[in-house]
Amino acid sequence: MHQKTVKLLLGSNEPRLNIVLEALLRDVCAAHGILQSTRATHVGEFTRHGSGEELDLIILIPDNLRPDFSPQGSPGPAAEAVRAIHTIKSERTTPILVFSANQEHATSFLEAGAEYVLEIPFKCDEVKSVVRRLVPLSSSSEESAPSRWSLTGLLRSNFPRFGQT
Repeated sequence: MHQKTVKLLLGSNEPRLNIVLEALLRDVCAAHGILQSTRATHVGEFTRHGSGEELDLIILIPDNLRPDFSPQGSPGPAAEAVRAIHTIKSERTTPILVFSANQEHATSFLEAGAEYVLEIPFKCDEVKSVVRRLVPLSSSSEESAPSRWSLTGLLRSNFPRFGQT
């Protein structure tokens, strides 16, 4: 059985949270593929990876992503996340899952192109369920595998009189 490589971009600067999320995704992918994770700690780095690479899933945690230096200052994590999502979605169709402790920005993330916004703290089962919906884990050849054949069925289809009683 050929295993799929699931390519993840994780936009967060919080190592403990990254480890937990990667463990959850490895658990989801375990029977179907191997998780290959890229971490981005700054907004610009996150946007470059997200718009420039072929990925299966992008996870963004705006409050844990460092802003890029700007003489005008940062417009804040939510505004930077919205801009990053817009930029990525203008280049790619990769699904984006956002985790946010502040649900007042959820609508902005969804309007920018994110597929889901989950609240922090999150429920592990909910994360796994959303990831299963967003990432196609089984190949179409596995899904359309022929059903088991039987000698009786083969005989009936090829020699109709054997099917008569």
